[in-house]
Amino acid sequence: SLSDTKCLKAKFILRAALIVCIPAVAVATIGEVIGLHSLSSIPNEPWPIASRHVRLAVTLLDIVVVAPFIETGLCFLPIILLRRFGFSRIWIAVISGAAWGAIHLSKGTLVQVASIWAFFCFTLMLQAFEVESRDRAWVRVSIVHGLANAFVLLFSIPLWL
Repeated sequence: SLSDTKCLKAKFILRAALIVCIPAVAVATIGEVIGLHSLSSIPNEPWPIASRHVRLAVTLLDIVVVAPFIETGLCFLPIILLRRFGFSRIWIAVISGAAWGAIHLSKGTLVQVASIWAFFCFTLMLQAFEVESRDRAWVRVSIVHGLANAFVLLFSIPLWL
């Protein structure tokens, strides 16, 4: 499903975002139930003195729009590098997912585990769609990334209030 380059764009984006976020929501739910609470607080940065609503709006903009485009673009670096060493598409996705999970370690265990799965999926999609165009692959997967983040945030917002 994540490599179906012939699927209608809107259908692909929605389906792929659900494939990415459903495991993340499951992990978050389990974590919240057992008391890890990694998703239950709004980050204090970038404006610690701003109101809770301003911080929430900035966080949403960052997590749904800005970060997905930057992170998805950076996903091409391990793809290009690992391809030179002869790694297969699956291994590139596995290594990329693990690396991005490690990068997200500072955000908490639940986010790290969800990031491993998400970036595994994003890397598979980028590799499938870059055959058509690297720019189009970047935009399409960035939209999937942002939508998946939005779904996870919609689930976790009640935990912030």
